[in-house]
Amino acid sequence: SLRLMGYGPERCMEWNGSRLSVGTLVVSSFRRELRGDFYCRVSLAGLRWVRGKMLPALPAAAGGTSFSPRVFISRRKALARCITNEDEVMQALAPLGFAAYALEEMGFADQVRLFAQAEFIVAPHGAGLMNLAFAERPGVVELFGRHIQPSFSELARGFGCRYGFMECPAPRGDLRSWDADFVVDVPSLARLVEGMLRGE
Repeated sequence: SLRLMGYGPERCMEWNGSRLSVGTLVVSSFRRELRGDFYCRVSLAGLRWVRGKMLPALPAAAGGTSFSPRVFISRRKALARCITNEDEVMQALAPLGFAAYALEEMGFADQVRLFAQAEFIVAPHGAGLMNLAFAERPGVVELFGRHIQPSFSELARGFGCRYGFMECPAPRGDLRSWDADFVVDVPSLARLVEGMLRGE
C-alpha cells in the first residue's frame, strides 16, 4: 500500500522496537467528516484522495489476472465471523455469475484491482470491505451476525453504491457475543441479490 502511495522501500525504515530518537514526528488525526449534525466514522474526501493516488499507480497485473465482476468475499480462513453454510451460499450465487475470493490469499494490489472492477459485492462484515474505497459504485450486500456496525454502510452509501444487508443468526452453540460465526438464509439472500441486480 505504501508503494502505491509513492513511498518505496528506500523511503521507509522499519522500527525494531528499541528506543528511538526522532527529529520530527507527524501523527495524523483520525479523519472523520461532519454530515448534517453528526460525524461520520470515515472521511470520504480522505478516501477519495487515497483512491486517486493508488489507482493510477497500480502496476500491470501479472499474467493478465482477471476477476469476476460479481464478487463474493469469503472469510473461510478467518478465525471469526465465518459463514458456516458458505458452500450453499455459493451454490446460489454462482449461477448469477459470482465467484468467491479470500482476501487473505491476495496481494494488496490484487485486492484493489478486484474491488475497482466489481459491479456487485456480497461480503460478510469485516475489514476487507474498506476496499470499497476503490470500487466504482457497485451493488453491495453486507452480511451481519449478532452485531450490526454502520461503518461500511456509510462508506458504501457515501460513494453512491446501492446497499443492502442481512442479519444472520449464529449457529447453535456459538456463544461468542461479537465475533460469532453465522448461518445465511440462502433463499432470502438470493432474493435480495436478484432484486438488486434487477434494480429493485
